[in-house]
Amino acid sequence: MTMKSNPAVTTPDSPAVVIEAHAEIFPVNYAVNNVSVIFRTAEGAKFPAVTSNSQVAFEIDGYEATTEQAWSVVLCGIGQELHHDSGLAEPTVPPLQPWQGGNKEHVVRINTVTLNGRRFPVPRADIWTTPLADTRRSTFE
Repeated sequence: MTMKSNPAVTTPDSPAVVIEAHAEIFPVNYAVNNVSVIFRTAEGAKFPAVTSNSQVAFEIDGYEATTEQAWSVVLCGIGQELHHDSGLAEPTVPPLQPWQGGNKEHVVRINTVTLNGRRFPVPRADIWTTPLADTRRSTFE
């Protein structure tokens, strides 16, 4: 599957990392650069976890209204901080507008090791109702 660069990302997606032996998921605003994901972050639990040379998973989901199809991509890779003096950071980082305020001084790239994805049609809403969502069920309880 090919990841397309989308400089106008409007929804945050989530890197997943392991912190103290349990998984953590953090929403971030990101940009796609070739087959890498780039995001800005502040100091905190996410930054050292994603740049500690351990595996990071990043999931991106979307929906295309014109085709009524959804898609999901999971990128697994290694996080790397991009430094201003390396010449890698600012010239190649698309503008990233975080939804949460504060200083996001670190630029992180997740270098892809594996990339998997799928595309699937989304059924009409009346098809995905389940017996548990059926309002008539409450009369039987």
